[in-house]
Formats: sequence, structure tokens, C-alpha cells
Amino acid sequence: MPAWLRGAVETLIDGEAGSALAEASSRLTASYRDGKASALAVAAPIDAKAYLAARMPATFAAVSAALDEALRCCPGFQPRSLLDVGAGPGTASFAAAELLPGIESVTMLDHNAAFLALSRRIGGESPSEAIRAAAIERADIAMLGDGRHADLVIAAYAMVELRQDAAARFALSLWQACDGLLLIVEPGTPGGHRNLLEARRALLAAGAFIAAPCPGEGECPLEPPDWCHFSQRLARSRLHIRAKGASAPFEDEKFSYLAVSRRSPDRAGQRILAPPLETKAGLTLKLCTAAGVRLEMLPRRDKPRFKAARKLKWGERLDA
Repeated sequence: MPAWLRGAVETLIDGEAGSALAEASSRLTASYRDGKASALAVAAPIDAKAYLAARMPATFAAVSAALDEALRCCPGFQPRSLLDVGAGPGTASFAAAELLPGIESVTMLDHNAAFLALSRRIGGESPSEAIRAAAIERADIAMLGDGRHADLVIAAYAMVELRQDAAARFALSLWQACDGLLLIVEPGTPGGHRNLLEARRALLAAGAFIAAPCPGEGECPLEPPDWCHFSQRLARSRLHIRAKGASAPFEDEKFSYLAVSRRSPDRAGQRILAPPLETKAGLTLKLCTAAGVRLEMLPRRDKPRFKAARKLKWGERLDA
């Protein structure tokens, strides 16, 4: 996270006992694993602080990674307005403003009053005028209604809180509000993948173009128990370590995402679906292509291609 955001979070949490923060973080994790909505999981001020310390860094990292890939597939896209649906404490808006400093207006919607209060306090420290002046509203995100529009619409870790049969309807309501690019980020779990598949089918039927991560618009070629997800590594701050009772200096956040556009994107290339496997013989990549999933072996003797592919990571594109 950028320095201003780390500083704002640390100021809010300053003075909180480490044991209380760790206990609240543990309860929060258990609540989310049990499928509880944030209104139930974040029920007290200490719960909200635990979220800032334990979950905001990972969410920020995942949204940043997904949005960066989506923007790579949509060269020239310069949004002026952002609608953040299920905004929580504003994490996705803060991430978007870092990648897209040209954003001029921001609207954050959430049903959790505690999160909305935090987004106002934290956003007030942002160097972005659009974030400082953001419209922050309490709303039922499952029923957006008409009249809301933005160039860029983001729903991060929001679909997971809705009913299991609501994914397609929710995605279409987001698409109705989107004038340019829609990004949906979900936990990197089989359930998150299933929700995104339902959203994907509905959005394609509505005329959306897939920007990322899929290299094509046919049926997803992955078969259970496999599922599409990616990983973003983030360094843990001392506050993050204290809140999670962790020892490792880093965390790997697993996430799934779908980005769709009003205009045909640049989808050239193949998506790397798993960590590349390097052996003495060469590099093996699991690739999602327009024709399906395949494994490609790049031998070390093919020095130009091997050298280029070796720099790539899980989730990035391999150009043909």
C-alpha cells in the first residue's frame, strides 16, 4: 500500500493492544470463512480495526494486480469516474486512484456503516482530490437501481456476500452502470470461481467483451476440481504481522477476477494459469489459450523465448 494509506491506517489503530487486535483478526477470519456478511463479521470498532490491519493490505494488492492486468488489455482507457460497489473501507477506490490518477469523481457504496465511516476518515488523508471528495453512500449493493453510471466500475470481494444464486443478476446490475470497464474481484476459491463463471456467462450474453484474464470468450475450459485463480505476494508490515500473529514477512493473497469492457480489448497472448515449473530441461507453463488449456515446454536451448518467459509470473500473459 502507498505510504499515505499505511500511515492513515496506523494512525487509526495506534494504541490498540496487540492481543485484542489479533483476537479480533482471528474472529474476522473465521466469520468470513463461515460465509458471514461484513455487517455481521464487523460488528464492533475493534473488528473494523482488525480488518484494516489484516485484510486491507491483501485486498489492495489483489485489486491492484487485477486492475493492472485489465488496463494492459485496454490500452488508451482513461476513466474519469469510478463507482466502487461493496466498497468496504474504500480499498478498491484507493487502489484505482493510485493506478489511474486521472480519475476525477469517485462514488463508494456499501451497506456497512462502520466501513463507510472508515472510508471517510482514511480517504481524507489521500493525495487524490477525487478520493477526498468522494461520494460515500450507504446502499443495498444487490439492488443498484437505475441512474448510476461510471467509466470504471469495481466490485471487490462483494459478490461473495450475496446469495449463491445472485451472481448473474448482480453482475448485470454492475454492467448497466458501466460505461467503460467493469472489474469484479473475488476470493481465489472454487466458490469465487463459480460466482465469476455465472457472472461471465451473463455478461457475455449482454454483449460485454472480456478483457482479462480470459484470452477468449468461449466456455471456460477448466474442469473441476481445477479453478481459475491467481496469487499476489505482499510484504507484511509490523502492524500486519501483529494483527495476524504471523511470523513470515510476506503473505500470498489468492484471488479470482473478471474484467469486461464496452469496447473490444487487446487480448493477444495466453494467460499463465499456475506457477511456472523450471527444471534443468527448461520451463513448463500451464496456459489458457483461445483454444483451451495446454502445457507448453520452453527448452533452455531456445534462449530468446526461454529468457523472456522466465521473467513472467503466474497470472501474466505470454505473447504468442
